[in-house]
Amino acid sequence: MRSCCSAAVLVSLSLLHAASGATILLSDSPTKAYLQSAAEGAQISVEAFRASIHSLLATQPVVPSNAEVSSEVARLISQDVFQRPQVVLSVNFAGVDSGDEFAALGGKVPAHTINLVAERNPASQLLTAVSQVATRFEADFTHQPLDYTSLPGCSDACTEDALLAATAALGANYTASGAPMSGTVSVRRSADKLVVLDLTKMPERLWAVELATLHRTVQDVVEEKQRREAQTQEPDTERRLLEATLMSTQALKEEYGAQSEQFQAAGQLLVTAVHHAEAALRQAFNERLVTQTALLGDVPVSAGGLKGLLTWRELHRRRSLLQDLGERVVCQQAAGPLTKADRQVREIALKDIYRPLRRTRANDPDKVKALAESIAEIGLQEPIDVLEVDGKIYGFSGCHRFEAHQQLGADTIKCRVRKASQQTLKMHLM
Repeated sequence: MRSCCSAAVLVSLSLLHAASGATILLSDSPTKAYLQSAAEGAQISVEAFRASIHSLLATQPVVPSNAEVSSEVARLISQDVFQRPQVVLSVNFAGVDSGDEFAALGGKVPAHTINLVAERNPASQLLTAVSQVATRFEADFTHQPLDYTSLPGCSDACTEDALLAATAALGANYTASGAPMSGTVSVRRSADKLVVLDLTKMPERLWAVELATLHRTVQDVVEEKQRREAQTQEPDTERRLLEATLMSTQALKEEYGAQSEQFQAAGQLLVTAVHHAEAALRQAFNERLVTQTALLGDVPVSAGGLKGLLTWRELHRRRSLLQDLGERVVCQQAAGPLTKADRQVREIALKDIYRPLRRTRANDPDKVKALAESIAEIGLQEPIDVLEVDGKIYGFSGCHRFEAHQQLGADTIKCRVRKASQQTLKMHLM
């Protein structure tokens, strides 16, 4: 589902592990220089991690919240604003850490290892940080979430077709049996070991849906790019953030154990799917890709079982829509640094906000619905950003929050107002 504003693809793979810190692997392009060589072994805060993701995708220069964060980002990301990837794929694996046999995720491209430092659980903070980038900076890229317990717009039969295509492409085998999505997937672990995963069991079924969704979505992104370029005869420069949190690995680990064949085989095929996705995206987007892998471990769920895992994931996605859990990253505009006089929070009538990009992309209806429910319950926690140019108000971000207010029948919306020049306005319209 597209956001209503413009979009690059950065591939971010995150493996969740409960600890005071976490290891992140960033893979550069073989032919592009998006990362700094000084990044190797560096420590990075959650704020700098979030700012770095945004910096890779941003259409405008990024000004981190303070000098320390700015220094962390500068050590990690190339300062050449013309050297930016076109794609970010964020895939979070719950229940996996660097000690697992299948977790050798580095590809055949230059890679840098950095350490994520968090005061509290890094799994929660990592997920929130990625989601915050996706929701706060809608004007810079298209966000395509991949976290689903069913393939969007697909029946079980349609999902089974997607799974059949995915397993065939990844060297596994799906055998149908009776009702759709109730067969088995055979994964070869070695020349003499074949592991069979039974999809009538819920952890395996969730895994199969996540596998099919990841493969199908990347395939759709590649095909859409080719279709656009064929129709327009122009290069497709749209940016995308593909972001997922895969919970099936932890569900399988809790059901069978970390040393079980089911957990190891399922994890192995998901890692293969990520490498396959990376290769397809690199080819389609002319190597303009950065792969980020964060090795974390078990997520801190308050209730056990599959329901608890999925509830944890949705809780942090919902929070990212509503709360500011850290220093805000602000886009640098031609007018220079912000002052209190430049930026005020006030209620503005919906009818008085001009949205020039409102017809360029459809909003995610599920995100709009979730926001509307929360706003009705507790009010809008994060104002939308608007520009005031010669007395007229322009809105470029906050598309889902704006539509949620429309659905609620609200007359006004809380806005963070930035006074700007005509030059700044033109930059937003480019």
